[in-house]
This record gives sequence, C-alpha cells and structure tokens, in this order.
Amino acid sequence: FFKKARPTETHDSQTEQRWADFFRDQGVEYEAHPRGRDAFPDFFLSELDVYVEVKPSAPSRQEITQARNFARTIFFVWGTPGRWADDVRDRDAVYGQYHCCKVVADEIVEWNWYFDTDDKEFKSL
Repeated sequence: FFKKARPTETHDSQTEQRWADFFRDQGVEYEAHPRGRDAFPDFFLSELDVYVEVKPSAPSRQEITQARNFARTIFFVWGTPGRWADDVRDRDAVYGQYHCCKVVADEIVEWNWYFDTDDKEFKSL
C-alpha cells in the first residue's frame, strides 16, 4: 500500500514504520528521531515545521505535559495512517483509521485533527 521507508531507517514499532511509509508516500519530507534514537518526538516534518509523535493509543496526561514543555507544535498520531475520508461511513473501508491531536506549548490540547493528503498538511476538523 505505501512505499517502504528508507532501508537505513529503523523504527521502534510497526505503527511508527507505517507513519514513515505514509509520509514518504505523500511526498512529505521528514526526519526520523530528530533528537536522538530514544528521544521524544518521533518525526520532524521540515516543510510544515511540526513534530509528530506516534503512539499506540491516545497520549497520556504525562505525554501531553511533556509535549507542552517541548515548546514546539507537536501532533500526536495513533492508529493506521491513510487518506482521511470526509464521509464517516467510508473511513473503515478504504481509508486509514487514525486519530490526531495538536499540542502547542502553554495552549490547550486540540483534538480532531487529520492529515490532508491533497494539501499535505495537518488540518482541524
């Protein structure tokens, strides 16, 4: 479905690998592990000037606090990446099923974001 990530890249999980493949397939330039292999966050999307942290489920309060202390925009993503469907009935069939939230330093967490594959940017629902 997606192109494979660079052979020299290694990712901590299959979900992280899927997101790397998704960004690559969409033509989005990214840097994996921009602050070191075991450091937070997982990706830096240079064209968008945002960081992305891949999680197996919704971020915990501790992780959200960590993101706020990071002092940069971070998107938490969890689930299977893919093209976002406008019609809820289509989401499970053809498109990825994932969730996304935005955390900005000293701001409230904003839920209900998605990655627009046409404009290649994160957008609020």
